[in-house]
Amino acid sequence: MQAKNLSISPQLSGFLDFVRWLAALLVVLGHVRLLWCAEYASVQDNSLPVKLFYFATGFGSEAVMVFFVLSGFLVGGGALRKWHNGTYSARDYFISRFSRIYTVLFPALVCGGLLDWIGLQYFNGTGLYTNSSIYHSPLLNFSVANNLDWATFLSNLANLQGILTRHFGSNGPLWSLAFEWWYYCLFGLMLEASGRKGNDPALWFLASAALIALIVLPAKLLLYMLVWGAGVWAAMFDPQRFRLSPLAGCVLFVSLLAGSRLFHILLDGYVDRLPGAMFIRFAPNLLLAAGFSLLVISLRSAGCATVRSLTFHKQMADFSYTVYLMHVPLLVLIAAILSSNHGVPLSVAPTFEVLLFLAALLLSVYLALYLFSLLTERFTPNVKALLMGLFVPSRLKTEAGSN
Repeated sequence: MQAKNLSISPQLSGFLDFVRWLAALLVVLGHVRLLWCAEYASVQDNSLPVKLFYFATGFGSEAVMVFFVLSGFLVGGGALRKWHNGTYSARDYFISRFSRIYTVLFPALVCGGLLDWIGLQYFNGTGLYTNSSIYHSPLLNFSVANNLDWATFLSNLANLQGILTRHFGSNGPLWSLAFEWWYYCLFGLMLEASGRKGNDPALWFLASAALIALIVLPAKLLLYMLVWGAGVWAAMFDPQRFRLSPLAGCVLFVSLLAGSRLFHILLDGYVDRLPGAMFIRFAPNLLLAAGFSLLVISLRSAGCATVRSLTFHKQMADFSYTVYLMHVPLLVLIAAILSSNHGVPLSVAPTFEVLLFLAALLLSVYLALYLFSLLTERFTPNVKALLMGLFVPSRLKTEAGSN
């Protein structure tokens, strides 16, 4: 396997940036609709534009699966390439992952919790934060007030939400971050163990840590690591071995994406009643992950430009993590203020006026989150450099000082 066949071209990098920010936008759009618009079954207007609106804003779960594949491709695939080339360092890997996650996660938990506390104390007239009978949203089918405690905050800081405790405050999307964090840890353990010999005591320690993680972590988390692994497979697959045209890859992915959406539309209310519901839900997600992985492989094989304005896509992707982590607390607070203090109705039909309002709301939220990212996500390389300096072995520091 030659490293030159596994590199990422600027064109492919631009496409991945485009997918990153578009997937984050689809998640936000889905949550905006769940918070502000009535459920489709209760909407009397069944015109084609309304149907298209509900269909287009329903790809949030698929977007999260694409996020997992992208993470596997960029993080897992990048680490595995270094391992094959003999340049992998567990220290560098875990410092990179820690700085990437926690540069944004800690301030997001603090600021998100603060927004929820303000809303609960001063703008809960419609019961958004207590899940009262006054107003109910599928996005908030729980009491936010019950999630604003120190134990939940600390468990979320350790990425144990959905494993040992609830997500913090209103921030339901944090569940997927816990999945991703533990995929990083498990994959790092596997890479480190694979480089050890059988008589190395560290191998037994690493194997024991991995075994404990496999026992403690939820079955759903471990099952969906196959989706993450599809991205690793796409990163390591030599596109010269199997040529798939970009058109064929795109048709395959779009078909599986539409099939996944139809699956959720038709069966969402029935799947959980069936035996093996977790596996039934997982099957279309795995097929979708395989389809997106094949699309990426086809683009790598062709080596052609797929998107324009690469700088724009890079800029949008650079704060997509902030968007994902912070949009729900901000949206909920805005909804609480407008509904409690200004009588703006919630759970309404998506009329033209409502859609204009939601478009303006979306632009305002993105601007606020971009500014927040300038104080957090933008400094990820600085945090990484600081941690690299702190954890460089003393031997290397001595050698560097003598040169």
